[in-house]
Amino acid sequence: TTANDPSEGKTLLRYLDIEEDDTSSYQAFVGSFIFNPDCLNQFRLYGKEDGREATGVSITVSDAFFSEVAAINKGLQLPDAISKEEEQKEQAKESLYRCIYIDPHTDRVVSVGQKEEYIFYREDIDITDKEIREYNDYIEKVREEVESCLEELKIEIAKLIKAQRTRRDKKRAQQILSGLLIHLRYLVKHVAFREEQECRIIKVEKVDSKNDKVKIDAGSSRMYCETIQLRNDKECHITDIHFGPKATGKELFEDILKRLDLKKKISLHQSDHPFFS
Repeated sequence: TTANDPSEGKTLLRYLDIEEDDTSSYQAFVGSFIFNPDCLNQFRLYGKEDGREATGVSITVSDAFFSEVAAINKGLQLPDAISKEEEQKEQAKESLYRCIYIDPHTDRVVSVGQKEEYIFYREDIDITDKEIREYNDYIEKVREEVESCLEELKIEIAKLIKAQRTRRDKKRAQQILSGLLIHLRYLVKHVAFREEQECRIIKVEKVDSKNDKVKIDAGSSRMYCETIQLRNDKECHITDIHFGPKATGKELFEDILKRLDLKKKISLHQSDHPFFS
């Protein structure tokens, strides 16, 4: 509800010709991640302090922050040969998914969240053109598979709605379908946001007084769900912190990391993107 994209959760419904929205009290809570930790566009849109562009930071987390199992109901799909402690640890993590970018005017899956070519070269000067081509080929196969699956889904939903006898039944069927698809709805985005190359974790929770998983932050008028901590006494999932072009305090923060004995675990970077406030 606080997203800067008014089409959040609606792009897929439009693609599937579903005109009715879910009327239940279940809501999707989104955690967003990108492949490029030093992105000027993101620093300008989201990396703000006191409303000033490019003054925030970008936090990079390790793979271990996310679940190894890509599943909505991880409890049903965890391997059998796993200890109780490992199971609890894995259950606390969230699965990460690439966003799907659709052009509503043509109903084409234009792309899925991916790493830009120049990012590879920044991260590894020894990477070869062949490796990047292989990555691009893999991403294109993923895009094609996603497009094919969505086309099949569209056909099946059209059949189901057509089978309903009355207008009331059709409306109710669409409402139920929009609720069942809530996870996927918030992974499908308008092509206008393609440059963000986003990945997301999606948590769906019932919004009522009995659900203590949904937290309320009255100060900023928002609701949210917690994930595992980026750092606690046992683990630190933070690997890098990029300070925006206009962000200050890097030197002081470096001293704090030394004090916490985290200097070797977390690398600090100051973005040198050209930006005038």
